[in-house]
Amino acid sequence: MKFSIQMESKDWTLSVTESDTYIDKTKVRCMAYNVEERAFENNSILTLKGVDPKQFKDFKKTLADFYYIGNPRLGEALSVGRYHAVYKVSETVSKKNSGYLYANYQLRKNISLPLVICNNRFQIDDDDDREREFLTNTDTVRCILETFGNLDCDQAFSVLLCLKDFWNGRAKNHSNISPAPFIEELVHIVKNKYSKTFQDQFKEYYVADFFPYISPHRKHMA
Repeated sequence: MKFSIQMESKDWTLSVTESDTYIDKTKVRCMAYNVEERAFENNSILTLKGVDPKQFKDFKKTLADFYYIGNPRLGEALSVGRYHAVYKVSETVSKKNSGYLYANYQLRKNISLPLVICNNRFQIDDDDDREREFLTNTDTVRCILETFGNLDCDQAFSVLLCLKDFWNGRAKNHSNISPAPFIEELVHIVKNKYSKTFQDQFKEYYVADFFPYISPHRKHMA
């Protein structure tokens, strides 16, 4: 092979190699994997050798589609838990009002919110992990609400401030997913502690329109 790939983690090492096989009595050269044991170490190491600059650029782009600490898309951490995390989008990659949704460590949606949202316990019915297709709008809303539902009051307040341009009417929503349910969830979390703060600082703005099944005829403020 012109280049080599090796992955190490815990007590195993996997190397990408080639092997001869026969298909319809024709000898062909196929990619194969060589797996060996190693002394246990609590880390993971990926080693690439012999790749050219374009291949390495493609690798880094693909790697950013997986959630890991150190991903260049991650900016300031607003909440980091065992299974859920919310970050501001890194200024090095940010487009205005553009963010990313990771589910089970994989990028599954580009979102209009200026956040990187990670839900690593999200259950998707009939999901083919190999395909990693983008989530449906319904699953996207559910995935984000699950993540926001795990925020404490102070974390939710920080996230809500990041979405200020959405609830004060300045931001254009370039997605067909309304930010209203996300703002509503955050308002619900912060309202007991931060109600007066919002009334003092943002009294000219409505914070959220609550859904009809919660409040049919009224707007609620934080």
